[in-house]
Amino acid sequence: MSRYEVSIVEYNTEYKVIGNHIDGRIFAVKLDGSNGLYVVDRNLNLVTTLNETLPNSVLNGVNECRILNSGIMIVWGIYQYTPLTTKIYRSTDTSFSSFEVAIEMRSDTCLIEKSLDVSTEDDTIMFCEYTMKPKANGLWTEPTTLYVYKSSDSGLTWNTVFSQSRIPLFDGDTDFIRHFHSIRYDRYINKFWITSGDAGDECAMWTISADGTNADIKFRHSGDGQIYRTTSLMFEDGYVHWGSDSPLASGYGFMKYNRLTEEITKLQKPNDAIRITDKLNTIFGDLLIGQKSYEGNVGNEEATAEMFLYSEEENAWYPVIKFTAINTSTSDYAMIFQMISNFDNRLFLTATRIKDVNNVNRSVVTLILDLAIKKMNISPLSALIKNNEDIQFSVTNSFLQDISGNVSWYSSNPSIGVITSGGLFSAKSTGVVRLICIDTLYGGYSSVWVTIMDSTASNNGAVKINISDIEAITIPIYDVADDPYNKALRLRVQTEEAEAKAFKINALVQSSKIPILKINTEEGIREITSFE
Repeated sequence: MSRYEVSIVEYNTEYKVIGNHIDGRIFAVKLDGSNGLYVVDRNLNLVTTLNETLPNSVLNGVNECRILNSGIMIVWGIYQYTPLTTKIYRSTDTSFSSFEVAIEMRSDTCLIEKSLDVSTEDDTIMFCEYTMKPKANGLWTEPTTLYVYKSSDSGLTWNTVFSQSRIPLFDGDTDFIRHFHSIRYDRYINKFWITSGDAGDECAMWTISADGTNADIKFRHSGDGQIYRTTSLMFEDGYVHWGSDSPLASGYGFMKYNRLTEEITKLQKPNDAIRITDKLNTIFGDLLIGQKSYEGNVGNEEATAEMFLYSEEENAWYPVIKFTAINTSTSDYAMIFQMISNFDNRLFLTATRIKDVNNVNRSVVTLILDLAIKKMNISPLSALIKNNEDIQFSVTNSFLQDISGNVSWYSSNPSIGVITSGGLFSAKSTGVVRLICIDTLYGGYSSVWVTIMDSTASNNGAVKINISDIEAITIPIYDVADDPYNKALRLRVQTEEAEAKAFKINALVQSSKIPILKINTEEGIREITSFE
């Protein structure tokens, strides 16, 4: 079972990553809102300035870019509406030295994080309109109809391919929405998915062919529309994943749709809305990432922004990073709203209005994160001590950062030995005990075995073996039958005739006994039951 963890390399206040090229270039804009497009390295140091004219803004700025198969770059921003009308830009050449307006969106409409996507098959671009215009007399005001647009020529020309009304067209009509939330391309079926929100009757999902025809309803408020309220989707061959954008504490959260059975499974729900989900390609393969935000004015429960990863083996999501909102009042929010990867094991996230791990307020910042397979390294790896002795254990993560303060300890047999919350183990009687260490902040566990000898024994904790030709060593650790926590360990044995070598130790499960050291030699298996 593999989990992953992240380490914060730096809080960068200069650049925001908006995409990357297949040739390895990382594209960025300035966080201060100044115009321009830049190439940066994996540490967000400037490599080259592509141009200094690409429009940006202090509020949210450019959100993402996409390089088409034609070599043209498409760039767009988010949450920019009247008086700043949203514009989608396209490069005029493949060197990205200049840009022109591809389309200017209608008054009072804009894009949000995942409102635009591109087909990997033929460069078809689609985007959907979002608006925050309020209700009047119980009905949404202008614009009363929202549209989905399509371009098949790298953004030169556009046409509408789908629409939804914001008001009932007749008594009893339920086919209306507040706004579109997202449009995502599903390469497994060569279609785009469209989602909408916010109230139960306004939440729906459709699929539409990449050529802009045959729009079909997939889900619409059948029982509980908040299940379908999402701002993004992620696709696998057999499943579609999304997170409910509902801030209500009513059991919503991460959803998993089985394409074959058409069943939707509710996975666990973190407190607050699942704001963004994304499928990122990394050196470890494809990862599903989810992010929850805090929007204090809509009844959320916890003033934090968190990032989650999906474990296929566990069929569950688990947290990897968490921040507190700068201000927990109803007027503030904390949000991680941009996720870009595909550069070795490094992730770039842009966050707003958070307190960092050092409790420093960050109004807008790009997090440089390194990704690794999760490990909990306990030191020492094992122990052989006398009765009534103590030994101190510590824990580090995959990045060798000390996490001893974020773990809890448990002893499998307190009558043999106990361990404090700080990792200090005290032996009480002879025998073998297993110590389990659990990461209380982000989940995961590890364990270590301690053997306690009689206090009169002369063993100094080392095993001396006068054998030079050792092929393998196994130590059967006897505890509880079918123990799911058994792990292969490592032991270094110093021989008198040869250098210290590392040998694999297999933990075998039988009844409670003192370990037996079995050594495979040319003469056969040699057992050692005493350690002198």
